Amino acid sequence: DWVEEDNSFLLESRCFSEAVGIATFELDAAGEMSGLTHEWVLYNEADFARRVGVSEEAFMTQHGLAVREQVQGHVAELSLEDVLGVSPQRYSAMNPSLIDEASMYALWMQLIVPCSLVGKAAPNNGYAYITTTSLLENDVYPGDFTINDAFVTSPFVDEYFVVAKDVLGSDLITIYNHLQHYDTLDSPLIGSPTGWMHYVMYPTVPMLDETATYSLLSSDYDGGKVETALEALGMDQYEVVHFSYDSPHSCLMDFISNNWSEPGFFKWTC
Repeated sequence: DWVEEDNSFLLESRCFSEAVGIATFELDAAGEMSGLTHEWVLYNEADFARRVGVSEEAFMTQHGLAVREQVQGHVAELSLEDVLGVSPQRYSAMNPSLIDEASMYALWMQLIVPCSLVGKAAPNNGYAYITTTSLLENDVYPGDFTINDAFVTSPFVDEYFVVAKDVLGSDLITIYNHLQHYDTLDSPLIGSPTGWMHYVMYPTVPMLDETATYSLLSSDYDGGKVETALEALGMDQYEVVHFSYDSPHSCLMDFISNNWSEPGFFKWTC
């Protein structure tokens, strides 16, 4: 029964639950492990029901149905199923590429930040934006994009701000490389794929003009690490400034509402 009850609740949470990992192994009398196997169980009622040996119709207990009804009531109360726009395709949050059109980070760095944030935060002739790859929590799928989808994709309410102004492009490259190679030593990304980048920056290193100056943007979650990097690199010529703007979540909501307002409608410029 505990399997059914926990699964019923899990299926309603929709947070960090696209798949469940199951590991099996044997322990001998000395505590030695052998025969380790593992598999991923897809996140859907049909698969869960099959694995606990019941029909899909019988999978939900009365407790599970009550939880579902309670959650659906809150969803309606908060208008979470209201549609903000229509996504033209799938964008992967597990793809940190800034040039792949199927990457959520490419969409985020090339369009969402410039359209929804940069016009307010960096009105001068250049900007650079640095973020960790833990910013986005879920893929975006084709079709209706709701308020709930916005919370699932980017639930964070931390604010963006200008960390430093008039930063040389060559120094931005140094800062980015420092964050990429040193910040993760004391806090590795648990379970992250081999070679997974901890930070992304836009414009990318090849696109930066090393002799130009940029306003350096980040969120208050990442901004402290950027400030620590400036200090560690002895870049005290750049005064740390805090001009706060919108949160990642509000930027996403703004972008979807203004750029995916109806099927087939997608603006590539702000």
